[in-house]
Amino acid sequence: MAESARAGQALSQLAELAGIQEHWTDAGGTRRRVSPDTLRVMLEALGLPAGSPEQLRDSTTRMQKQAPRGRGGRDGESTGTGAPVQLDCLRSGAADDALLICEAGGTVRVAAGGALPYRIDCEDGTVQHGRLDGPPDDYRLTVPGKPGYHKLLVGERRATLAVCPSACPSVADLVPDRPHRAWGIAAQIGSLRQRDAACPTSGYGDFGALAALARTAGRLGADALAISPAHAMFSAMPQRYSPYSPSSRLFLNAVYAAPGAVLGPDAVRNATRDLAGQIARLEASDLIDWAQAAALRLRVLRRLHDQLGAAPRAVQSRYAAYRQAASPALLAHAVFEAMQAEAAARDEPEGTVPPYPGAEGVRAYAQAHAREVDFHIYAQWLAEESLRQAHEAGRHSGMGIGLIADMAVGTATDGSQVWADAQAYLAGMTVGAPPDIYNPKGQSWGVTSFAPHMLRATGYRAFLDTMQAGLRHAGGLRIDHILGLTRLWAVPPGADPADGAYLRYPLDDLLLLTALEAHRHRALIVGENLGTVPEGLNERLEQRGLLGTEVLWFQREQPSARQRNKQAVFMPPGRWSAHALAMPTTHDLPTLCGWWHERDIDWRARLHGLQGEEETAARAQRADDRALLWKALQEAHVVEAGDVPAQAPVAAMLQFVGQSPGALMLAPLEDLYGMQEQPNVPGTIDEHPNWRRRMREDPARLPEHPGAMKRVEAIRLGRKHS
Repeated sequence: MAESARAGQALSQLAELAGIQEHWTDAGGTRRRVSPDTLRVMLEALGLPAGSPEQLRDSTTRMQKQAPRGRGGRDGESTGTGAPVQLDCLRSGAADDALLICEAGGTVRVAAGGALPYRIDCEDGTVQHGRLDGPPDDYRLTVPGKPGYHKLLVGERRATLAVCPSACPSVADLVPDRPHRAWGIAAQIGSLRQRDAACPTSGYGDFGALAALARTAGRLGADALAISPAHAMFSAMPQRYSPYSPSSRLFLNAVYAAPGAVLGPDAVRNATRDLAGQIARLEASDLIDWAQAAALRLRVLRRLHDQLGAAPRAVQSRYAAYRQAASPALLAHAVFEAMQAEAAARDEPEGTVPPYPGAEGVRAYAQAHAREVDFHIYAQWLAEESLRQAHEAGRHSGMGIGLIADMAVGTATDGSQVWADAQAYLAGMTVGAPPDIYNPKGQSWGVTSFAPHMLRATGYRAFLDTMQAGLRHAGGLRIDHILGLTRLWAVPPGADPADGAYLRYPLDDLLLLTALEAHRHRALIVGENLGTVPEGLNERLEQRGLLGTEVLWFQREQPSARQRNKQAVFMPPGRWSAHALAMPTTHDLPTLCGWWHERDIDWRARLHGLQGEEETAARAQRADDRALLWKALQEAHVVEAGDVPAQAPVAAMLQFVGQSPGALMLAPLEDLYGMQEQPNVPGTIDEHPNWRRRMREDPARLPEHPGAMKRVEAIRLGRKHS
C-alpha cells in the first residue's frame, strides 16, 4: 500500500474515533466527502493534532484508550450496543469519573479476570452485594431496578453506575386527570409587562412578571408555561441579549432577577426612588432597550447588594446559606463576570478576559476581589429565588407541569461556561448547518457545543450539569435543536460554514441520561425536531418518552402521484402525532395573524429585497395557502362555511391545533393577543428588533382582555376529550 494511502486511512480512522463524519449527504441528495485538510483542522481544534505521522499515531492511541463504556439491557439481555466494561476503565482510590450507563433491571458486562465480588451503594442508602456471574470473558453484574446514580465497586475499582429508566415521564404521568388534554402558553420572558405596584417591570419582563403570568395561566386551566431561555448572559455587555447565545447554560440571566419578590417591595422602592423617571420612560416603549434597561437593573441590584447588611436577618441568613453552598462552577462564573466588569471599566475591547487561571487562580481572584465577586453570586441568588417562585406560582395555581425551560443548542465561544471548562467543548469551533436550498453558504450560529469525544471520557459531566441546571426550577425542558444529540454541523476556526463537517454524538447514552434526569426531576422533555431529521431519530425520541414538536405551518400532506397539479393541503389535526408537542407557530416563525396578513412577506421584501415577480408569486402562494387553511378549518368544524375572511381567524386556528392528539398543546402569548409581529426573524441581527418586542398588555390581566379570552376558550374547546 502506498504511503499516502496509509496516511489517508490513518487520518480517516482518527476522524472516526473522534466522531467526525467524513461522508455525508447534502440537501440535494448528493454524497459529500470532507477534505483531508478540513479533517486535520477539526482534529487540531479537538486537541487531536494530525499534522504528521507521529501526531496521528499519538492522537489515535489516546482515542483508543477512551474505550466505550458498557451498557446493560433489560430482562437479563445485553443491548449489544456497548463493549464489556474493562476493569481498568474503573478508577481506583477516590477518583470517580467513570460513568457506566445502563437501564434499570438489566445487566452490565465486565471484562474481569475472575468472578470478583462487587458492591453497589444505591442513592437511597441501600446496598447490593454480588459476585460477577457468567462464563469466562462474559462476566456480568445485575443492575438495581431503581433508577439513580449509584456507586459501584468491583474489587478495588469503582465507578458511578447511571441506572436509567427506559423512558422520560409522560404528560399523563405528570398531569392528573383533566376534562381536557393538556395545554399551555409559550412566552418570551423579556416581552412581559407587570403593572402591579409591588413588583412592576422596568423596561422588560423579568421573573416577577413571569410569576404573575404563571398564576393567571394556572387559574385559566393551563398545565404548562413554556419560556424562552433564561441562561446567564454577559452582565458587562448588555448589548448581547440573544437568549440563544448565552455565556453559560449553567446559570441564570441576572437581569431577570425580580428582587422585590425576594427582598420585598419596600427594599426595591427605596433603591429606585431616584430612578422613577428613567423606569417610566423605558416601560413606556414598545421595544426593549436592552443596553439601558439591563444596566438600570444591574445598578439597582448593586444598590441592594450594598444594603445587604441592613436587610432583615432572615434575608441575610438565606443568602449566607446560598453563598456557603456555592459550587466551584458558580464561583468561576462570578469571577468571569467580575473580570469582564473590570475590563469594561478600563475600556478594554469587548469581552476581554484573561485565560482561565485554574481552580486555585479562581479562588485567589475571588479573595482579591471579594466584593465584586460576591455581587455576582448575590445576583444569581436573587435570580434563582425569583425563578423558583415563578415555577411554584404556576404549580400552586393548578398547573400539572409548571414552567418548561428552554435549553439553547450551545453557548457563546467566549462565554463563562467554555472559559471555565474548555476541554469539554469544541475549542474555537462553532455549530450551525451545512449548505442547503435556503442557505447555499451554510450557517454558523455563533455558539459552540460539547466535544463528542470528551463526553464519555469525562463521565458526561458537562452534559449532565447543563441538563440539571435547566431542570432545577422547572417541570419540563425543551431541548433546542435536539438533532444535536445525534449530530451537529461544526465549523472549524476561521472557516466558512460550508467548510465544516458533521460530528457524531452518542445518542443512545444521551437519551438514557436525559430519561434519568427527567425521572429524578419528575419533568417533561420536549425535543425541537423541526427541519431535516436524521432517519430513525423521531422513533428513538418516542421510544425514550421525549415529545417531538409539530407546528401548524409544516403539517402539510403532499399530493399523490395522481394529483401532481394539486397543492399540499393542511393535515387534519386528527392525523397529527400523539407523541408531539402541538403548536400553531414558534418564536422564529410568523404569528397566526402575521402569517394571514403576510407580515412575514413584508419583512422579506424589506430585508432581503423580495420584489417584482418573486414578491407577487409569494403573495399569490399565500393567498392559495389561506384558502387551503380555511378549507381545513371548515372540515375540522371550527368555522362555518363561507368565503375566506379578510381578518385572521386566530381563535379558529388555535382550536384547530388544539384538536391535535398531541400530549401537550402550547399557544404563543403573541397569538392569544392576536399580534402580527414575531419575536425573532432568523438570519437577522439589527435589521429586525429580535427579542425586543414587548406585550402591550399585562399578561397577568389576560382574563380582562375579551379577545384573548375568546382565544383561550377556543383552545379549551379544542382540547376537550372527544
